[in-house]
Amino acid sequence: MGDKPFFMTTAITNGSLRGSLRKAWGYGLEDFLKRLVQLVEGTDEVVHRHRTKRTATISVDDILVATAKQYNVTVESYSGFHCRVGGRDDAAYRCRRYTSVTLAELSKRFGLGHPDRSSDLIKRGKKQYDGSRQVLANLFFHSSFYQFPHKELSLKTPTNRNAMKNITLFIACVGLAAASVASAADRPNVIVVMTDDQGYGDMSCHGNPILETPNIDQLYRDSVRMTDFHVSPFCTPTRAALMTGRYPARTGAYRTSSGRTLMHTDERTIANVFADAGYVTGMVGKWHLGDNAPHRPQDRGFQDVLWHRCGGVGQASDFWGNDYFDDTYERNGKFEKFEGYCTDVWFRESIRFIEENKAKPFFLYLATNAPHGPYRVDPKWAAPYQDKAKWGNGANFYGMIANFDHNLGELRRKLDELALSDNTILIYMTDNGTAGGGKFNGLDSEAVVGFNAGMRGKKSSVYEGGHRVPFFIHWPAAKINGGRDVDSLAAHIDVLPTLAELCGVSVADSHRPDGISFAKLLTSSDPSPHRDHLVVQFQGGASFKTTPKPWLTSCVLQDRWRLLNGKELYEMDADPAQRKDVAAEHPEVVATLREFYMPFWKSVSPRMTPVSIDLGNATDNPTELCSQDWYMPRGNPPWNFGTINRLPRVTGPWHVDVKQAGNYRITLRQFPRQADEVVKAVRGRVEIAGQAKEVVVMPGTKGVVIEMMLPAGKTQLVTYLYDEKGDSGGAYFTEVEWLPN
Repeated sequence: MGDKPFFMTTAITNGSLRGSLRKAWGYGLEDFLKRLVQLVEGTDEVVHRHRTKRTATISVDDILVATAKQYNVTVESYSGFHCRVGGRDDAAYRCRRYTSVTLAELSKRFGLGHPDRSSDLIKRGKKQYDGSRQVLANLFFHSSFYQFPHKELSLKTPTNRNAMKNITLFIACVGLAAASVASAADRPNVIVVMTDDQGYGDMSCHGNPILETPNIDQLYRDSVRMTDFHVSPFCTPTRAALMTGRYPARTGAYRTSSGRTLMHTDERTIANVFADAGYVTGMVGKWHLGDNAPHRPQDRGFQDVLWHRCGGVGQASDFWGNDYFDDTYERNGKFEKFEGYCTDVWFRESIRFIEENKAKPFFLYLATNAPHGPYRVDPKWAAPYQDKAKWGNGANFYGMIANFDHNLGELRRKLDELALSDNTILIYMTDNGTAGGGKFNGLDSEAVVGFNAGMRGKKSSVYEGGHRVPFFIHWPAAKINGGRDVDSLAAHIDVLPTLAELCGVSVADSHRPDGISFAKLLTSSDPSPHRDHLVVQFQGGASFKTTPKPWLTSCVLQDRWRLLNGKELYEMDADPAQRKDVAAEHPEVVATLREFYMPFWKSVSPRMTPVSIDLGNATDNPTELCSQDWYMPRGNPPWNFGTINRLPRVTGPWHVDVKQAGNYRITLRQFPRQADEVVKAVRGRVEIAGQAKEVVVMPGTKGVVIEMMLPAGKTQLVTYLYDEKGDSGGAYFTEVEWLPN
């Protein structure tokens, strides 16, 4: 092409092709453009026909294969690709979203020289094309010698020979979807910070008269605040919803133990979505969605992970002996010892991740275990509250939040230092209502002592205080800042679709979030409601006293109304403390909200089925099983260090999926390997895949070993350790190792 200009556009509408292209050009548009220009510049036919203003032909196959080779990936099948653009053809006018980028910005970004004028190359609008989401971009390639800004080079694709439609080759900014987002080279970083068991009232910016949180308060002043934001009343369900954009029951992870913390393997996470879009993905802190393959964070789309197992530091499958200080955590599949307090470690490692990936778009999920109990913190953080928060462990609970607040300030200062603050989406939220912010007469009461922002209920309750939480979002580059409140009803399931829209990443058509993007509410003053209704339900209730049932511990939310357990109705504007049930006065509202609930229940309940842990998975061999994943019909299995130390006489099944038929070594323990404790039993027994095998336990044995030939497939594994009286309990820690030939 030499010094001649080249003007081209392309549109990609076929789903499989979009996926292939996204993999082929890796992080985004810039590298793909450069590669494409190289291909075209080396094609004499294209250059010649451009000069004579005739139609030229170039194979999309050539572009895909060459680009894929550069990135060392395999291009998927793209048969059936069809795109037609030209003049006023359909695809150019049926796209759901357009964004606005100037010619000057594009030229500068891709090193294409300086144009003679600046103009909008991408028009704004909202249309629809086969339900797909895309952006159509016109890119102008030119030189200082010859400017030809409006001449189009028409290319034909041989992948649909019957149609052979003229197309103007649009460079597919796949997933660059939101009108408020700039081009791929300017994609924002994303940091989602979530604390554990901190409620809406556990910060001074929400009126707490005791607790001082200057850095949370500053973020409050800097952010757009969703003031009617809701999560689940407990840990794991909120995390499942946040990761998938779907109701927790639908994912399979709707309890905090009892084998119901695992998501179905067909669920796609927010990490999958962002990794597929070229983001570097990191996770630090609390996961609580599975400790074994294929459920670990590194199995779910996170590329760099540092986490503690189970639902908290000191719980059963966590590294034995961890106590919040100088603990051992798991980094990318290997245990590693760290110095310092847990929250300090999480933030220090998050800053490391940010520094290492500052030149790339990154997605970081920072989920602290604090201020979840046990309430342990350096006394210096609790000291200011010893004489003020006199309920239970109130001083330590507040001290843990004060330590988090300090670390949040350090994180923001580091973002400023690295010049990343402006184009980083920073979200701060919590996973459920307060656990330690006051004294309550039961889960559903108001705070007798302490502060809960005037709400009724705490963690585990479906009254407002159990699930209404703070949600602050800050992104200065898109003017999502300035201390503005948005009062529209929103929830954890909305975060994934919102971030996808803001960042211009696509969610696979096969993954249908229950959530709805509230991006437009963040960037405009549109007062229209975000969603019609929302369902919050704690399946099985507190302590899992019963199996999940319709209406049990549920709340249907609509605007100012709350319907609890299908019976009690509260009008939140007049009665924010939920003291007066007005169901009798408004039977029509009760009927309407009940109509919302039943389709929800019928939709999610078929997915509330056991989820299996892999055995014989090469990425997790041997597999270290823990009693917290026993699939109990109700109630909680042994789930923390204290419970394990009592050696309870109980057992339960693990749902497992034997991935490789063959010989397996099964080792039964009452304590994990690192505890170095002997087994207090005389016999051990394993039942799996229709087989049973018993062995005698010799004195001093630290692990009871049983080898068995197992067929491939899903089954259940149950273990027993018998004492001299014949009483039995399970092997709370069971190691299953596939022994390949």
